[in-house]
Amino acid sequence: MYTIYTSPGCGPCMAVKAHLRAHKIPHTLVDVSQDPAAVEKLRKMGYSSAPAADMQATIDLGPVEAG
Repeated sequence: MYTIYTSPGCGPCMAVKAHLRAHKIPHTLVDVSQDPAAVEKLRKMGYSSAPAADMQATIDLGPVEAG
């Protein structure tokens, strides 16, 4: 699942959202203009502008055989 940090009127943000919708990629949108905590999270992740993405994934490697 992707979390996409966007801002109103942001052309690149609109392009990212359109791409995700067109390819039916599950995502959550966060409007940084409405969420000060999201802005701080972006800064901690090293981003200074939108769009930015945060992907949370679990990888299933299947059964692991002992040595």
